[in-house]
Amino acid sequence: MLQPFKQFCCGCRVTTGTCLILLVHFVAIVAYLAYAVKHFIVQQGASISGNENLQMFMVIFSLMGLPITGQAMAGLFRRLEQPLRYYLVYLGASLAVDVSLLIYGYLFQDPCKTAHHLVSSLADDSGKAFTCGIVRIGAYFAIAFVTLTYVYCLCTVWSCCEEIALGVEGPLLSDLIVGVESIASKHQLEPLKLRMKSKHYGTISADCENAIFGGSRHETSYPPPEDEY
Repeated sequence: MLQPFKQFCCGCRVTTGTCLILLVHFVAIVAYLAYAVKHFIVQQGASISGNENLQMFMVIFSLMGLPITGQAMAGLFRRLEQPLRYYLVYLGASLAVDVSLLIYGYLFQDPCKTAHHLVSSLADDSGKAFTCGIVRIGAYFAIAFVTLTYVYCLCTVWSCCEEIALGVEGPLLSDLIVGVESIASKHQLEPLKLRMKSKHYGTISADCENAIFGGSRHETSYPPPEDEY
């Protein structure tokens, strides 16, 4: 059975790695959308995929990722599991879409035609045949690198979700106290026993003014006799 990661990149916390993954993914989505706006609206730059319909699908898919990634960032800082679970599903879908496009474009199709802009720009210096051969070899390494990176990111985000579910990175008990910051700043030097006096349970206090049940006796039977209290 797969065990959650204890560290990210041999030393960093899993939450730190998840935050880095979210940040890089969010920046990549914004960069892709910016290029798509430049291509479709400004009419500058070539299509990344070579297919207008496919690129429009990628734009819609990227727009879906903006709120999911932003919500996951907020959930990570607030130590909430559910937003990260949603992002984990989206990251898995991104793995399926991106790797499928890479396999189709560079394995089922001719890599030299898929990356013809790169081949044309480098063919003048190194020759078209040599450049095309390098692109075909590099396509295998690129697909393997992207797949392994995606899988590692998936395992990191999943490990963070598991830590939050187990309470390792969950909300602290101190977060449940309303106004704990103001209380701490107001009574920073005041002893705890002096600010927690109770009318009925005065044993917290250092004096005997408000002892339990008036200080006369302690009734242990339940329910207590009505004539006594």
